[in-house]
Amino acid sequence: RSPDGLNSHQHVHFFPPYLRQSIDLAKKFNVPFVRFGRESILVRRGMISAIIRLMRKTDKKIFLSAGLDSADFLMSLDWIKNPQEFLRHLIPGTTEVVCHPERPAEFEIIEKYF
Repeated sequence: RSPDGLNSHQHVHFFPPYLRQSIDLAKKFNVPFVRFGRESILVRRGMISAIIRLMRKTDKKIFLSAGLDSADFLMSLDWIKNPQEFLRHLIPGTTEVVCHPERPAEFEIIEKYF
């Protein structure tokens, strides 16, 4: 079975040279979706989200011109302190949630809210 989307561990595909390679792979193998966050990355907490936001800003024109699909927004469970509060203020659109169910705290959030 072919994958229906591309992403990378630790968001490595956000580094501009790797994003170009990810786009090339997606097109070569007819994979329509790449984890990117078409509109924005939600939650501004910590160095990791700051770096990803900066790389995304650098990559945005390249990604949008590729014609691939992505969720409107991207966020990671480990970027939020209060899941209940976060969910109360969701922006309309599709949000892709990156999670690590092997982490007990994130597994609890998944069970309770998703």
